[in-house]
Amino acid sequence: MALAVAGLFLSIIAVNHKTMKVKIGDAVFDMDVATTMGQKTKGLAGRLDLADTRGMIFLFDEYGNHGFWMAGMKIPIDILWIKDDVIVGIEPNVPFQSTEQYYPPQPVNRVIELKAGIAAQKGIKIGDIVHLQ
Repeated sequence: MALAVAGLFLSIIAVNHKTMKVKIGDAVFDMDVATTMGQKTKGLAGRLDLADTRGMIFLFDEYGNHGFWMAGMKIPIDILWIKDDVIVGIEPNVPFQSTEQYYPPQPVNRVIELKAGIAAQKGIKIGDIVHLQ
């Protein structure tokens, strides 16, 4: 019964995402956009791989210490904490089996998840400007 309920829950929140291009420095990413509670709850959970040029951006209506966890994740990620258009924190190489919750260093209104190691590979750092296209 619990599996059926969990499956039903995941199917309800498994919705199609809008996409947008995001540019950070010279790097351009195709991002799935998470704006609804269902999209934010599911995030990248269940994905078996993520291309170097793909990711997910979470857009929040209010600034907050939005916590992220790795429930259902099958790949490690980098988490970029963004206030308006500026990266204010980076959580690199978050392991997919982690049971921790991760929080930004200050209230943010955007969060980006990328494949683990991509932030370092692309030279993305705190203070970089994030351009939504």
